[in-house]
Amino acid sequence: MNKHIIFTLIFSLWGGAFAIAQQGYSLQQCKDLVLQHSKKMKYAQLQQQKAEAVRKETWMHHLPKVEAGFYAVQLNKKMIEFDNPSGNLPVYNGDPRTLPTATQFAFLPAISLGAGDRMHTGNITVMQPLYAGGRIKTGNRLSELGVEVSKLQVSLSKTELIAKTESMYWQIVALDEKQKTLDAYEKLLETVLKEAKDALKAGLIDKSDVLKVGLKQSEVALNKLKLKNGRQLALMAFCQHLGIDYNENIRLTDALPPSTLPQSIQAEAAASVPKRSEYQLLQKVVKAEEMKTQIERGHFLPEVGLGASAFYSDAMEHGSDGRLARVGVFLAVRIPISNVWSKRHSLKKHVLGEKMAQNKLDETKELLKLQIQKTYYALTESAQAIALGQKKVAQHEEFLQTIKDRHKAGVVPLSKLLEAQADVQKAKSEYIDALSHYHQQVVAYKKATAQYE
Repeated sequence: MNKHIIFTLIFSLWGGAFAIAQQGYSLQQCKDLVLQHSKKMKYAQLQQQKAEAVRKETWMHHLPKVEAGFYAVQLNKKMIEFDNPSGNLPVYNGDPRTLPTATQFAFLPAISLGAGDRMHTGNITVMQPLYAGGRIKTGNRLSELGVEVSKLQVSLSKTELIAKTESMYWQIVALDEKQKTLDAYEKLLETVLKEAKDALKAGLIDKSDVLKVGLKQSEVALNKLKLKNGRQLALMAFCQHLGIDYNENIRLTDALPPSTLPQSIQAEAAASVPKRSEYQLLQKVVKAEEMKTQIERGHFLPEVGLGASAFYSDAMEHGSDGRLARVGVFLAVRIPISNVWSKRHSLKKHVLGEKMAQNKLDETKELLKLQIQKTYYALTESAQAIALGQKKVAQHEEFLQTIKDRHKAGVVPLSKLLEAQADVQKAKSEYIDALSHYHQQVVAYKKATAQYE
């Protein structure tokens, strides 16, 4: 029973290790991962949520403003005190001449009156803005524009992340392809070394030729080590970019696709510029500056509001009927006068901001068109480099075959064969570099022409 458990555990561990070793990612999987885990993407999404909250907050300015207050005051002494002693008051018969000689009197008891030692006052006011120089409406439009800007920033972040992911992916795949060519070259040198040792035993070559093969093997081993270290560093950076833990056994399953004609993805520069998120963001900036100017102009216009207010106060002694309650409706008009002169300078500042934003937009439009054209030229040059690389590989392979045949016939020394093999290896490595660089340029051109949107 214990043996069975041990074997099961060993098999599970081996299976887990095998699964790790076979862990692979396609290009699409990497794109999905970076969009899920990227802090830059999360930041852009949080910015969008913040803009949505600002928009909702600004919309609340359309609603009535309600204010309420309550005051309770207790004084150590009454504010109003009145004492009237008792006495007889003459009865008034309508003729003031009879008051001095009145014969009838009314008894008035003593009166003591006090108020103001305690007071309870409450009020509530509701104010509905009717007109504020267009500032409320423009402010809402400005907040909605902020939401649009945040969405464009999310789109821009997504484009940059996808483009960078694809670029880094093809760089590592190119290193894997170079690794394969070095492995093949290493096996070829092992075969040549075996043949050289046999020839040395037969007395057909000198020992120096065998040493030359060994030297080439040492060079290949060094190049493989450099390539391995370079790939691990690139993979570390790629894992950090994707937001996953580094694992040296990660494999990238997609192979470098064959090159295509640049014309297949060519796009007109003038038509591509308006699709760029960067250009659209600058357009939003121009609109925002225009709205800010409109808001500033609103400070020169009157404000109108309709309101209602309720008031309650109890300032008399406890138990007396001294309560006061009133309800009123009012129309409020506020006309700015003294701040008109200072606001003129602020308005001029915003008008200049509009012109600056428009100038920046026009300049960026021309720069983006230039960038698109420059990127396309680099793409066509990369395509030509691939064609040249293919031709060089074919020529060197043909030359190598000729050298092999002559070497077998004893016409060409081993050093020439080693040199021809090294030339083939170098040509294949350059071809992989050209193919990788072409795909980097494809990424750059698709990004420049908004084909990732």
